[in-house]
Amino acid sequence: MSTDIANSGSMKPGQGALTPIAGGFLRWNAKLPTPRNDDISKKALALTEQNMKSAFEYARKLLHANDIQEVLQIQGEFFKGQLAAAQEQMKQMGTGAVSAVKDLEQGSQQFMTPC
Repeated sequence: MSTDIANSGSMKPGQGALTPIAGGFLRWNAKLPTPRNDDISKKALALTEQNMKSAFEYARKLLHANDIQEVLQIQGEFFKGQLAAAQEQMKQMGTGAVSAVKDLEQGSQQFMTPC
């Protein structure tokens, strides 16, 4: 039976039985809405910029420190600030990711059809 298909010329060399299925999936998948990658990328870039500014400000303060006590104070303040910033950033990115997944779920439901 498989030799009949191979000899009939209906299948091209290198084309397997799953090729039509894969092609159908790719056409279906291309219709799905994509998550807001641009929003997520812009937010990540803004957070990175904020972190870089904070790091440069920290380095500037360290350069002007007069003694070890001042260095330790600057370092403690920086680490506290970074911890608070990291917590807030994780919260923001988590909210954005959850929102993107919900958007994807809602958009994909309209393309789902029962088998």
